[in-house]
Amino acid sequence: MGTMIVAMLLGPIAGIALALVDSDIKFLWKSTFSLLAGAAVVMVAAFVIGIYESLDLETGNGETVKTYRFT
Repeated sequence: MGTMIVAMLLGPIAGIALALVDSDIKFLWKSTFSLLAGAAVVMVAAFVIGIYESLDLETGNGETVKTYRFT
């Protein structure tokens, strides 16, 4: 699962490497900001999905759709 997160951020990571090799400070800041923003979006999405998945949802007839909880 961690690989899927790194794959999404591969562009900014490569941009940071290229900026360091080329000594391009402007591109380094842009790539770093992009990496941090992408990581924040991933963390928020994972948190929201985790909260949603931990809820007990019931159908209209009283059947429990999800029964697991974090322990």
